[in-house]
Order: sequence, then C-alpha cells, then structure tokens
Amino acid sequence: MTSREKSLVSLGLFVLALAVGCTKTEPETAGSAATGGKAGAASGGSGGNKGTGGTGGGAAGGTGGAAVGTGGSGTGGSSADASAPADAPGPAGIQLKMAWWGGADRAARTKQVVALFEAQNPGIKIATEFYATTQGMGIPGTDYWPTLNKYATDGTLPDIMQHDYAYIEEWTGRNLLRPLDQHMADGSLKLSDVPQGLIDGGKVGGKVMGISLGLNTQAMVIDVDVFTKHNIAIPTDEWTWEDFEKIALEIKAKEGIFGFGSGLWGYTPGWKAIYLSLGQWVFNGDGTALGYTDDKPWADHFSMIVRLRKAEALAPLALEPTGNVDTLLMVTKKSGMEHVFSNQLVALGTAANVANMNMPRNFKMLPLPKVKGAKSPIYMKPAQYFSITASSKHPKEAAKFIEFFTNDIEANKILGGERGVPVNTKVLAELKKTLTPIAAESFSLIERGGAYATKLPPNDPPKWTTLLNTIFTPIAKQVVDLKLTPEAAVAQFRLQATALLSGMPVPDGGVDGGQPGDGGADGGVEAGSDTGGDGGSEPRALLVVGAMPLEATDMAIQASLAKKMGVDIVLDTAATTESAAGKALVFITASASQAGVNTKFRDVKVPVILLEPNLMGDMGLTGTAVTDHGTVPAQTSITIVAPTNALAADLKDNVAVYSAAHRVVFGVPAAAATKIASVVGNAAQSAIFAYPAGTMMVGRMAAAKRLGFFVHNGAPALTANGTKLLDAAISWALVP
Repeated sequence: MTSREKSLVSLGLFVLALAVGCTKTEPETAGSAATGGKAGAASGGSGGNKGTGGTGGGAAGGTGGAAVGTGGSGTGGSSADASAPADAPGPAGIQLKMAWWGGADRAARTKQVVALFEAQNPGIKIATEFYATTQGMGIPGTDYWPTLNKYATDGTLPDIMQHDYAYIEEWTGRNLLRPLDQHMADGSLKLSDVPQGLIDGGKVGGKVMGISLGLNTQAMVIDVDVFTKHNIAIPTDEWTWEDFEKIALEIKAKEGIFGFGSGLWGYTPGWKAIYLSLGQWVFNGDGTALGYTDDKPWADHFSMIVRLRKAEALAPLALEPTGNVDTLLMVTKKSGMEHVFSNQLVALGTAANVANMNMPRNFKMLPLPKVKGAKSPIYMKPAQYFSITASSKHPKEAAKFIEFFTNDIEANKILGGERGVPVNTKVLAELKKTLTPIAAESFSLIERGGAYATKLPPNDPPKWTTLLNTIFTPIAKQVVDLKLTPEAAVAQFRLQATALLSGMPVPDGGVDGGQPGDGGADGGVEAGSDTGGDGGSEPRALLVVGAMPLEATDMAIQASLAKKMGVDIVLDTAATTESAAGKALVFITASASQAGVNTKFRDVKVPVILLEPNLMGDMGLTGTAVTDHGTVPAQTSITIVAPTNALAADLKDNVAVYSAAHRVVFGVPAAAATKIASVVGNAAQSAIFAYPAGTMMVGRMAAAKRLGFFVHNGAPALTANGTKLLDAAISWALVP
C-alpha cells in the first residue's frame, strides 16, 4: 500500500470531521504563532479537461511574438504577472518567486495573501507568476506546465511552484523538487494541525515532496435558476448518465441554451469516470496496458455525446472555451450544466456574478453521474500541492511561506476556500463560520461525497501525457465533430493505446471508421479518421507539432498535406529521429519548440520542411546568430524573387499570403540555397528558400531536400495564394 493509499484512512476521518465540525487538536505553540502560522489551507485542483496539465515540453520557445531577427516563437498574451521581477532583490536581499495556475479570482486572492505575508515578514519579497491554463496550446509563457518545463530546462524554476497529484512523482524522479522533511524537522514548516494522512498524501518515495493545499473532487454544476424556471427536478447525488442526458435535452427544449457546455468528451467526466463507476481503473497495475477489457461502456458514453450534439444540447468544439473556468459557457448563461472540480466553483460563481451585473447566480454542485446500477465515480484527492524546487536558493524562507499559506487564518479568510477544502483543521473550523454561499456549496459536496466516494486511483503512468495528447484527444474530438463513430473511436484508441503503453510502435491507424450514414449505435455519424491509414503503400508525412489538439495553423497544414498523402502527427517532445523512418516527408511546424526538436531531424535522409525559425540554425538551414533567422511582425505579404521556379506557384512580385497581419518567418540561408521569396522590403531575409539534396547548407550538406517556409504559429487564415505556395512546397519536397 502506497503512502497515498494509506492517507485515505486519515482523509476519511478528516471528511467526517468536516461534517460534524472539526477535530480536536493540541493548542498552538508559541513558535507557530510567532511565525505567523495559525491555521488553514485551501487548494485548487487540476480542473480536469479545463486546464489539466501535461508535462511535455512547450510548443514554442519564447514568451512573446518575435521581433525582427530574434527568432522567438512564443505568442503574446501571457498571464504571467510581471509586476514583480524574479531577479529584483528584496529589502533584505531575499527574493522568492512563486508560480501557480488558475483564474483571475485565484490570482487576486493569492496576491493579497502574498502582500499579507510580506507585511509580516519585511525581509522577504515574493514575485508572483500565474497562468490561466495548465497545458492549453502548449506554449511557454502562456500555459503553466509548458512554461515550468521550459524553466526546468533553462535552470530558472521558481522557488515555490504549484504542483499536481498526477505529476509530482515524475518531477521528483527528475530531481527537480526538494524534500520538505528537513524543514518539518527543523521547525521552519510546522504542520501540527494537518492530519498525518494528508501530509502523507504529498509523499513520494517516503519523502514529503509537496504540501497539499486542500481536498478536491470531480463535480457537475447546475444552474438552479434554469431548473427552477422550467420546473426541472434537481437530481440527487444518485443521478445516472441517463438522468443527465434527459435533463440536458430538457434544458435545450425549454430554455433554448446548451444543456451542457464544455469537455464532456474529456477523460475526467468521460473515460475515467465511466470505468471508475464500474469499479475498474483505466490502466493496469504497472501502467503497461489498459486496465479494462470491455470497450462498450465508453462507446455508449460517446453515443450519448453524439445524440446530444445532434440535438444541439451539447456545445460543439468550436464554441468550447479554451481558458479557465471563468470562461465557461455557464458564466454567460449559455449552458445549464458544466463539469468542474469542486475547488473551481468559487471562481466560476465569481465570474458568473460579474457577468450578471453583480447579481448573484444560484448554482448547485453534484457529483459526476454514475453508470446505471453502478457506483459513484468521484474520489477525494489532494487538489494541488505547493512544492519547493531543488534549485531554490532560499528554501527555508520558501517553507516559511508555505506554512503561512497553510496555517494562517486571516490568509485563508482571504482565500475563502477558492482552492478547495483546507487541510488544516483549525482553519477549517474558522472558515466554515464565514463561508460565502458559493464556497459553502463546494464544501458541501466534499462533506456528502465522503460517504460514497470511491478509492483514490493510482497515478497515471509516465506515458499518460503522450497518450492524452497524441491519441486520446484527437480521437475524442473526432467523435464530437461527428467524424468518427463511437465504435470505431474506442477500437482505434485500444489499438494505439495498447501499442504505446506496451512500448511497441504505435499504428498509424488501421481501424475502419465506417462510412457516412452506415448506421450503428449513433444513428449514422459521418465516420473515418483524417489521420488514419490503411496500412498500404500510400506515402505518409510526419507532422511534428508542439501541442495537441492542433492549433488552427497546424490544422491548415495538416489539411494541405492530406491532399497528397497520409499524415502521422507527433508531439515534438515525443518525436525521435526514428520517427522519420519510412516517411516521404517530415514537416516541422512553428508550434514545435527548439527544445523539443533540436537536431533530431538534421541528418535524416528524408525531405524536411521547416517553419520554426529557432530550429533553422540547429538544422543547418541558416547560421545560429540571432540575425540569421527570426520573424518580422505585422506582415500580410511576401515578395516573390524567383517567379519562374516551381516553388513560386506561378506567382510574382508582392503576394498577399495572410488574411490579416501576422509574423512572417525568415532565414538568411547559405549562398547555395535557392531563394524563392523574401520579406517585403528586405531581400536578405528569405521567406521561402530551399536546398536540393546534396547542396551545401551552413556547415553541412543537405542529406535530403530542405526547405524553410514563412508561416508562423498562430497565423490567420492563409489566402488562396498563400495556400498555393504551401501546396507547391509540399509538391517540391515529394518529387524524387
């Protein structure tokens, strides 16, 4: 039995204590009061499909759109807080940096707690950095886990970072986190009012690697006002997916809004919940195979999704928000039910009240529905942790802040349960006296759920992030888009997931998706995977990207490739040199990162089309100086300099390639390169340039055809001429 499993005993007692008041504890010591530590923590969970983070490397290498010559590849709009630079010294020379994810409400509350701590500890200053999404589009500087992974690579991790149950073991294995046992032993981290089981929940390999910020569980939120208005019966905690579907259809029919908003296709309210309800886990004991044999329950869930989509009672993917819970459709009264984690209700309610001209909205929190005749799928988990990174130069001061965050009652009154049910019993007792109605509702589910929650499942296996991004999400989204039947989807998933988990090559496809209108349980959904293969001799391209699901630019590139060949998609961090074996073309988009790709495809004897400027030096297409490659902002056109070349697609002079102004990628290639197009007004900066096989590039011969292309990530739609140039580039690369 692991330390986390043992902690369930204490967790159950803690939930019982929550229901009856609080557990009796020893009086505070003078020492804990002197350090500002009195009680309480509140914690925020991973948010399921609205922000659950993978740990893969990011999609881009910078935090801002690249200026001319810099070659940066990130996007603007980071939610990182730059108001307190990490390298700015505090009055006494101690400057900490702390990072977390969450919405604007969490950020505002956390910053107030930081200010309170600084006021009580004038020798310490804390720079804050937060992100609205965990994985998002996989962009460093915009999304939490890609950013923190980039910091880990760069050696610039913050002192304190918010961590997650799913990833703390992996980060511990990478030696990125500092054990906290020493700080607990020397008194710099006092946890006398936190049940031992909840402390043990942060252990990895017998050492405490994170302090739980609270308790959390999966949930559904319903808009009570909509239910009351139309006399729709509010379900009990025993509701089933059949009840859920009936209610969603009723909301659509009576209120004219979506019965359910976002992410019903995701792994938390779908795949994992279905099998947990049936008393099974989705992986086997060592994470090398799926843990169930019957795919029908999941196919049935997908079939329900298809029915709701066809009835317009479920939002299409195009309308699903990509931000945090404060962007959910329920906030603006466009849906009647949503999936969240229990700790997210406060942020959801705050945003909904603001959107309603500060008039209170009425929400109720329910557990996820269960399979008919089965049990509830919800479980109680450590919502998040605070961990101290191994590279922190001030771990004792970092531990002091974590203690304050966990134990100080005034701090937790500010937090207001936004991160979940506090783990400190004294804080819990005080907070229950002052809870807002919306916070009380989230606490109530933890109280009720303790009686029927299932056992906390094991951590996901190391290959989970790759499985999620490259197999699960693309397949599930094709079902929601009505492009793949439920039966074909679960069969294709089993085929590919089994191969990945067992360490075998992942099949390109091979599962017949059926034909449009061929019937089946979903009533004739248009089927067929747009990335699948028939195992024949069709040429195939390897599309290397930085994030899944694909961003719009990468989807457009995939569509152009699919006109000529099959397409296999791989994340930059998961790709290897061997991934190019047998491929007709390797296409590396600008969403891929320098850290994720580096020189993996530099010497492959396969044509390569490259869009990421930061990789041009690594690949030998240009030199490595910052002036040798980059992007030029606010461009709509490029200049054709070799109109008779096939790569020019019969175009000449200045050609509009973007439907709106955006960054154009450029390189300064070697003299032997064939230059096709340049940045407007700067002939030295090539926007399209090519090296035939055997041509001298910068410092090496081209092992096969190499081509640099102008499209940067996040681009608006290509014009007709922009698409012609892209198609011409692909055709050129494929000609022997």
